Amino acid sequence: FFNIINLTKKLNKPIDISGGEPLIHKGFPIFIDEVIKNNLILSSIFTNGTLVDKHIELLKKIYNYNNNCRIYVSLDGFQNSHNKFRGENSFEKILFNANLLKQIGFKVSINTILHKGISNGDIISMFEILKSSKFDRWRVDTPFNTGRWLHNQNLGLDLKDGFNIFALILKYWLINKKPFELELNHTLKYLDNKFIFLDSFSKNDSICPCRILTIWPNGNISWCQDLYETEYIIGNISQNFDEIYEKYKFYKSITINDLLNNPEYCTKNNECLDCCFIDNCGTGCRGNSIFQGKGYLGLDDEICSIYKNEYYKIISDTLIKFNQ
Repeated sequence: FFNIINLTKKLNKPIDISGGEPLIHKGFPIFIDEVIKNNLILSSIFTNGTLVDKHIELLKKIYNYNNNCRIYVSLDGFQNSHNKFRGENSFEKILFNANLLKQIGFKVSINTILHKGISNGDIISMFEILKSSKFDRWRVDTPFNTGRWLHNQNLGLDLKDGFNIFALILKYWLINKKPFELELNHTLKYLDNKFIFLDSFSKNDSICPCRILTIWPNGNISWCQDLYETEYIIGNISQNFDEIYEKYKFYKSITINDLLNNPEYCTKNNECLDCCFIDNCGTGCRGNSIFQGKGYLGLDDEICSIYKNEYYKIISDTLIKFNQ
């Protein structure tokens, strides 16, 4: 813990805590005490929501220290569909605990991963609950092919079907006058009263623009928050950070121009050379490309298909229909 604290102080960066489930870690209260003692910025905590009621006093301490810390709670469906995905009776418990977080005063974002078990009726029921509970944000996405999802791929949803669900959410959200902030995949965000439709990149941007340094429970450090396997580890918190950072920079310094113009890269990505969507997709996600077996410099088929198959128009058509 102390190495993490010292590194964070050195980098002068905020801390985001995720899992697995961070509240299950016995050292979590000690870590929070060190964060507070060293006056570090605690930006967000991601939780499955099942243990919130057992850590109320600790969470109140966190809120009193930084009332801008956002809590992200996973809710992957409505009652039956969520319970089949996350465990029996977990929906009711998580919803109860998410409301406890609101009572403390936290800004609470609900994270939802789409899967085959979620029906249109589930989506509408979830929307009504999020609206009535006055949660602050709904983030809806399709899963990364990693972690426990590797054992649940039979629940995977076709990307087009996923976009039809995004459009359904967007429709009800617009009809109900935008009751909370909204994030739909890589296609639409509504944050701070502003729409962001499609991502936007310049040719000088990195092909891996996420500036997160991920520290895993065993102290290992990776360049991506979704990659924890040995081959993606660039060091350990106990090692000299300057050496780790040199390895980290490699993954963050290759630009879109590099990928398109350097033969070492573009031979693997020649589909991108003349693509009119390159400024929107930014060559996709490097983690996605790795999960798809294409390697770090490979084509991200999922992001590519959003544009090549014009799935993004499912969202834009909904916006146009409601004069947005």
